[in-house]
Amino acid sequence: MRFSEWYRDRELYHKIGYLISVELVDINTLYKESSSKTKLEFRKYLDELILESMNNIDFFSLSYGDTRENLKIKKILLLYNILTMLRSEKDNSFFPFNLYKNEKWDIEHITSVKESMPSSAEQKKSWLDDVNIYIDISIPESGNLKQRIKKCDVSKDAEFNELFEDIVSHFNYYVASDDEINGLSNLTLLDSETNRGYKNAIFPIKRKTIIDRDKMGAFIPICTKNVFLKYFSEYPPKISFWTQEDRENYEQDLRDVLSGFVEGL
Repeated sequence: MRFSEWYRDRELYHKIGYLISVELVDINTLYKESSSKTKLEFRKYLDELILESMNNIDFFSLSYGDTRENLKIKKILLLYNILTMLRSEKDNSFFPFNLYKNEKWDIEHITSVKESMPSSAEQKKSWLDDVNIYIDISIPESGNLKQRIKKCDVSKDAEFNELFEDIVSHFNYYVASDDEINGLSNLTLLDSETNRGYKNAIFPIKRKTIIDRDKMGAFIPICTKNVFLKYFSEYPPKISFWTQEDRENYEQDLRDVLSGFVEGL
């Protein structure tokens, strides 16, 4: 009956699910603790454990790449999604911890990174065909990009590599600096199947893939969905770009949602 109560209570379900997912505590320990505490004390105990899970994490210096850093980032993004779901009183959905446990989940860059490029000639040609549709001709030198795409000999690595970097820069045009490309303000949580489905993609193709997968019934974490549906954009949004404004608004939302559990926010 106790487990059934935890399962039906959205707050308990999500907080207990998070703590077990990050392996901070096991279900036996939780059961024993709940037996010696009032319901209010048990809820406070869960919050203390969540606070403990965020110990020694410097929100401002996290950077994707290092294995230890990646584990911290994934933990933060998981908690961010869970707390976002709990903030809405009208949201009756439950985070599918079974999928999170049994499937592989990645930390995904929101806007493109220059280090990840297609390798084969077929992949290069397909990538160029895809991005050509979304080139914004109002941005300086965009017309030149379209001409270069049309003329590019994908068998020449140097020519393609230079064009690839210029195209990625084009889609990062509205971002003030690439210095924080691996910071939290450019990272989100995504299942590896979706991630593999658009490897090397620019923002608008990632956005289209996310929407298509969502329509098919695939689980897309709420905060990832908010990113690619441009919830952090002022009207009218630049649909094909992750802008500096988007990035700053996203980071502020991260701070607001996590402020009760991460020091210094």
